[in-house]
Amino acid sequence: MLREAHRMLEPGGEFHMLDFEGPGDGPPSFLACLFHSNKRLQENSEGRVLSLMKQAGFENAKKVGRRSILTGGVAYYQASV
Repeated sequence: MLREAHRMLEPGGEFHMLDFEGPGDGPPSFLACLFHSNKRLQENSEGRVLSLMKQAGFENAKKVGRRSILTGGVAYYQASV
């Protein structure tokens, strides 16, 4: 999905993404632990997301914010082409 988003953006374009945080990226709660028992979300750490964005060809990939929700947290990411 990241490679396709990169391909579709024009040079100078920006990519913004909202994603669930992985375990250990925020304060733990019962619902967060239950939610992150899913194998797909266990690998959803900030470092891995940024690495995947860079591998897709994005530049200046960074986490620009986060928000706590009942199931843990969501992270806001930004990158450019």
